[in-house]
Amino acid sequence: MKKLINIKINYCLLFVFSISSICFAQLGVDKLKSSENTYLNAQKEIKEMEQKMLAKANQFHFGNPKTPNSFGVKKGYCWIFDNGNVYYNTKANTAYAIFGPILQKWGEIGWENGWLGLPISNIVRISGTNADFATFTNGTITTSTKTGTQIIGGAFREYWYNDGGQNSKKLGLPKTDEVTINEKGYTRYQQFEFGTLFWGPNREVLYFPDANKTKPYTSFKIKLSPIQLNCLGSSDEVMGNSKELQLYGFMDVAVFDEFGQEIKNIQNTSNSLMDTNRNHIATVSETGSGNGSVIPVDDRIWQYDITSLDIENGYIRITYNFSDKDFYSSDDYLQLQGESGSWNYRNGSFKYRDIKLKELYKQGTTNKTDLFKETSQILNVIYSIKLYDLSN
Repeated sequence: MKKLINIKINYCLLFVFSISSICFAQLGVDKLKSSENTYLNAQKEIKEMEQKMLAKANQFHFGNPKTPNSFGVKKGYCWIFDNGNVYYNTKANTAYAIFGPILQKWGEIGWENGWLGLPISNIVRISGTNADFATFTNGTITTSTKTGTQIIGGAFREYWYNDGGQNSKKLGLPKTDEVTINEKGYTRYQQFEFGTLFWGPNREVLYFPDANKTKPYTSFKIKLSPIQLNCLGSSDEVMGNSKELQLYGFMDVAVFDEFGQEIKNIQNTSNSLMDTNRNHIATVSETGSGNGSVIPVDDRIWQYDITSLDIENGYIRITYNFSDKDFYSSDDYLQLQGESGSWNYRNGSFKYRDIKLKELYKQGTTNKTDLFKETSQILNVIYSIKLYDLSN
């Protein structure tokens, strides 16, 4: 009985071992079949991909292949022809044609291994021009006879793209690659047909409407000259002499940004065109013809360094405080006509006139005539403001 039990146990073990061998053998056959199917499917996909690449090459008249067939590149495939290359982007499942100056430029930064990555468009002609562009995973390459062949990426490309990209009216096409600088926290710039972009310390893009800028600010001089004070009408009679206007007070100039913060000139000096007290008056005499005499004031020139944001939103403020010294009664304060407003200044409230910097930047020069009126007299304050750009 004991012997019989042992025999049965051995038989069961043998049976289990035989079944396991059969299962493992079948698993090996299935695995081989699966590998074969995977290989066949891969070959089919490669064949279909190469057909698409060949069709793209024929579309762009690339001529004959220079390599027997496509070969793998980073995240895609490449096929080199006589007149250009075709790249297959496996993520987009599409073939793209790249050739000429754009292909050469792309190669300078490492082809698909460079920071631009693979193309995600063919080379496209910009409508109405002789310029072309191609878009890549991380940027764009443009080319034209006027601007050359340039790469644009990162924040500059985003700014350009939001303005229309290859159809941008504000910037046009890039005419340089990015250029590294170290200017007051700005680290690089890129010039375009109609303007320049700078990358700023606060990770912002700064735009200048100047295609040749190399610094992220404009160094310019404000020149005010000459100051003319013309007195018209009757005025106080002084000791039996001709009628005169005895003036004292100030006429100050300051530059402000869009937030009302004063921008200091590089000389860090006070910008005063005229500053006289009651003991040092300026005399304006009236002539019989009604054309008052002129008191010339020397040119006032101040130099500033400001950004394009300041030019776009900043302003020049001219603040006045003139009084006519009266020898017989209280002094007369002359009221500015057509002022922009009043503000607290020099321990008092005085009227001012604001002139937008962008208007002055565009015009270069502006002439102003501000009128002061009192009961029996008019004082014309005539001045000219000129802006000299020193940046380039």
